[in-house]
Amino acid sequence: MAKQSETVRRAIGAVCVVTGLVCATLLPTRVYVSAEIPPQETPPGDSAETDATVRMKERCIWYVDGVPAEINLQPTGDDIGRLYDGTAYSLAVDLPDLTAWNSGNETGGGVDDPDEHAWCTYFGATSGIQVLGEWGAGGFTAATADEVADSNLDFAPTAANPLVMSLNEGICRTPSQGMSAWTIGSGFSVVEGSTPPQYRLSKESDAGTMAGVLIEQPRGSTTDTPANSELQNDRCNIEWSVSVNIPAGGTPRYAGETYVFTGPTFTTEIVIDNGESGGGE
Repeated sequence: MAKQSETVRRAIGAVCVVTGLVCATLLPTRVYVSAEIPPQETPPGDSAETDATVRMKERCIWYVDGVPAEINLQPTGDDIGRLYDGTAYSLAVDLPDLTAWNSGNETGGGVDDPDEHAWCTYFGATSGIQVLGEWGAGGFTAATADEVADSNLDFAPTAANPLVMSLNEGICRTPSQGMSAWTIGSGFSVVEGSTPPQYRLSKESDAGTMAGVLIEQPRGSTTDTPANSELQNDRCNIEWSVSVNIPAGGTPRYAGETYVFTGPTFTTEIVIDNGESGGGE
């Protein structure tokens, strides 16, 4: 019985039906069913911030050094070591150079050496600088070292004995212009025949004031981005001095005493031109 069943199974696997001239082999149909696969889940996204770290160059600003807090006149020439005896007595002083230059606003302007500027830029908005000086009204008043006034030795500047401020141009440069765009001594007179030119601001009376521009560079000429090396920033300095004589003919009330002479005040004003209405800051 078992053998018969086996024979039947083989016949089903390979049946040949002969009909006329055709012979075909019939095979059973096989169906394959795969295991069920779940659908793909959506991958998670993310939010990425975009950033960059960039160091900003320092902003260029102006520095000025050498503005006098006092003008202390001393005997000069043949009068050094001499006592006043009623003849004219010369007084003078060479002031420290007045220097203006631009440099970075963070690390300083190189006070010891304006040529070594901190790397900087104006970011396309340059500024200019002007330094003005003015002699105030009045003449010289005399007093002893103990502050006892003596009007016998008071004197006023005159055309023959003016209070004189003298200027000479030092090292001035504006690299972006290929030459210096600085001017000095505007409002001063020029000493005839002086080479290089010497400028003088002379006060010849005790009335009124005398003023002029010591040093100036206009905003439109300033170098916007100085090169990152020495001597490439804008800078200018002046060498200057002050002189006057105690006139002859004075008779001190307190002969043998040391006298102090107090003269007109010299005021320095610094103006920064940022191109804003109303002038500088």
